[in-house]
Amino acid sequence: MFKNDLSYAKQRVMCHSNRLPTMTLNQTFKNYSLNDGRIAKFDFEFNAKELNIELEIRKRIIKEKFEPCKILLTFSNVKLFDIMEDFPTDGQYSDITILEVEDNSIYASFDPYSNSGLPNEQDNWIVRAGSLSILEI
Repeated sequence: MFKNDLSYAKQRVMCHSNRLPTMTLNQTFKNYSLNDGRIAKFDFEFNAKELNIELEIRKRIIKEKFEPCKILLTFSNVKLFDIMEDFPTDGQYSDITILEVEDNSIYASFDPYSNSGLPNEQDNWIVRAGSLSILEI
């Protein structure tokens, strides 16, 4: 049902950094710690069907050393943005799920129900989009 091999998503996800060359989604997960982050802001452009989410995360410097950084996730051709939030966490999240699903769209949840790495009906902060680009800012 879902494509678990994140390398499959490399053509649909473009990652840019002012310090690193363009990366695949696998390389993004390798070079950044996306869990235990904070959603700093999000912006949805209705006419463009584009959602920008700025995350405060950690970037791997060496094997066990990280430094704080920010990335901007830009979801294009947004098909779904589902959020239920009472704001008790000040934007903090513990886990994140991002993958390409069977219909070739990008699925992301910033409040997944479980740590399975797969979509779940009880996920929150869900985005489904045609493509995703990631930029270190």
